[in-house]
Amino acid sequence: MKKAFGLLAAGLLLLVGLSRPSSILCTWPKPLWLPTRHTLSIPWSRWLPIEAEASPARAVEIDHHRDQGWTSIRHRVWYLRANHQGVYRLRYRMMGMVPFGTSWVRADAPLSVVPGGEAIGIMVRTKGLIVRALVSVQDDRGQSVCPAEQAGLRVGDLITAANRRPLLDQQSLDRAMDRAGRKRQPMDLTVRASGIHHIKVTPIWSTRDHAYVIGAAVRDGMAGVGTLTYFEPSTGQYGALGHSMTDGLTRIPAPVSSGSVSGADIISVIAAGRDKPGQKVGILAAHGLVSGMVWSNGQFGIHGKLLTWPKVGLRAIPVAYPDQVHPGAARLITVLHGQKERSYHIQIIKAYAQTHPATKGVLFRVTDRQLLQRTGGIIQGMSGSPIIEDGRLVGAVTHVMVGKPWIGYGCYAVWMLGLKSGA
Repeated sequence: MKKAFGLLAAGLLLLVGLSRPSSILCTWPKPLWLPTRHTLSIPWSRWLPIEAEASPARAVEIDHHRDQGWTSIRHRVWYLRANHQGVYRLRYRMMGMVPFGTSWVRADAPLSVVPGGEAIGIMVRTKGLIVRALVSVQDDRGQSVCPAEQAGLRVGDLITAANRRPLLDQQSLDRAMDRAGRKRQPMDLTVRASGIHHIKVTPIWSTRDHAYVIGAAVRDGMAGVGTLTYFEPSTGQYGALGHSMTDGLTRIPAPVSSGSVSGADIISVIAAGRDKPGQKVGILAAHGLVSGMVWSNGQFGIHGKLLTWPKVGLRAIPVAYPDQVHPGAARLITVLHGQKERSYHIQIIKAYAQTHPATKGVLFRVTDRQLLQRTGGIIQGMSGSPIIEDGRLVGAVTHVMVGKPWIGYGCYAVWMLGLKSGA
């Protein structure tokens, strides 16, 4: 009997652990950021009744209740609201007695920023060297070999160190190869790909280059054209792109050591088709509207500080929380010629419920005839274009649907804003 009861309990715990509500609580940011006086709706299950308690008492409304003690939740959706700024603890228990975890809520004043839309040129130096090609080398016996490839190095890998010494540029790699080659010893390369690992590779003498090499062509920077998503005039801090900046060889964000942004002139547009991507063609503007520094490159784009920005027409708008976004008419702001941004009509098809950072939050369709005629839909260089609905900054354009360039994806702006969710 005890054994059967134990198996039943274990099965119940397994089902609870695999349930959608359980996964929601487990993946909540720590802490969960919540604008004060905003009611957050949380998907749940009526088949998993739970009780919640806020601490300090009465600090947070749970399912529209502010009573002290435990609040019973038995609905498909329940609600959370903080009326005052602060950090609060939520505790949960199943069936009125089994502890079900703890989460933290940080309530802050609602965020407001100035939406962007300006075209920007981005230049960054990476913390390490990106492998852009693997090349065969003719050794002193006349044979063509590639030590780097034989050791397991791949195009798109990021080499961050050689023999535990940071690699800052091509010259630092040349010196490391020369030292190891003269000693006939392998180099220990620290490589970042899907994870961080080490590769042993021995440089060989190249009769063509008259130097010790490993057969890897590298670069120490990236450049491209994108769109400014938002900035905060009080601090100059900004966010752009909405997705990580990559070199086209790998989808893994490369850490940035330094970088700059400046205004870009869009000189032409290549329209997208069903089987080909489109793109903006831009050059750095002689008198750009914006300029600044790049501090970081991550999952939700680049972040940094603007030193100059447009001084006229600035109007801060609230940042939408994911559950404030809904299907319906919206607009995106971007530049198709010169430096003049314009607003274009789109239709949000689906707003995905998210309580933790994820890249694809909004699915939308381009409905603006002029934008469709000029670009065919979403094209390269639009990444970061702000999306606005109901007077709120929803997010930024990030991706286009393959084969359907008039359909695009966006990330939520709240995840871009320095990840104020705490993640």
